[in-house]
Amino acid sequence: MKKVKKTQALTKQEKEDGTLVIEICTWMNKHGGQAPNKNSQDGEERTLGNRLVQLRRIKHGKLPDRSFKKCYDMIAKKFGYPNLFEMRDRQGMVEEKVKKIISWMKKHKGTPPSKKSLNMEEKKLGEALGAIKQSKKKNSKSHRVFYPSLQKMAEEGGFPKLFELAPPIMKKKKVEEKKDSMNLDKKQVEVIKSKAIRTVRKSRTIKKAKHKEVEV
Repeated sequence: MKKVKKTQALTKQEKEDGTLVIEICTWMNKHGGQAPNKNSQDGEERTLGNRLVQLRRIKHGKLPDRSFKKCYDMIAKKFGYPNLFEMRDRQGMVEEKVKKIISWMKKHKGTPPSKKSLNMEEKKLGEALGAIKQSKKKNSKSHRVFYPSLQKMAEEGGFPKLFELAPPIMKKKKVEEKKDSMNLDKKQVEVIKSKAIRTVRKSRTIKKAKHKEVEV
């Protein structure tokens, strides 16, 4: 948990103009200083994360039709987050995660971290590894970018196949046994037998009748 600085007093104007920024910073104070993630499954965090991304884009001129108020920076500083609206170095952040993944694997005999682990550190690293693998996949719908530097890091770290996706598990199709036309079930056999018996009896009756006619 990051140590959160005590919030300085806000002016009346800052409270009126910076409602959204105050909401974001208050959320961060409740979560150890961690900025809200726009990809979170939590609705509140996802909404604040999207708004934070928009504010960053506005400040850096990515949305020229919208203005960034000076008080936003002042409010963030008073909450203890002076760099809140700086654009993140996405590549640097991903490379930092890869460093942690490689370090973790070296400590665990080359075993990659699992996103299903009960250990929070391993779980987070496992989720990060899974996201990076998806970004490398061709025609991936992931919004993330796979940087060539990541593969180089994996090779230098001793895990050249770190980002390879596991082959899909093929389900074995149950092959239905084809019934041989010559193999008959019990009912069919009984029917054939009974027909054969009736046929034999009829032929015997006919033979006897003819024999009597000859005698006469």
